[in-house]
Amino acid sequence: MGRRNWGKNTWSKYHLHNFISKETKNIRRKEDEEIRPILQKIEIEGFGI
Repeated sequence: MGRRNWGKNTWSKYHLHNFISKETKNIRRKEDEEIRPILQKIEIEGFGI
């Protein structure tokens, strides 16, 4: 019992953490792709809002 279950739980937590951090990176990357053109446009136009 004990040790095998502990190993399984630790393993799944490890995988879950990896999955979450990968998803977070993907979300950040998507946000970057959406925000970057807007930032470049603002830089080019010189904050003429």
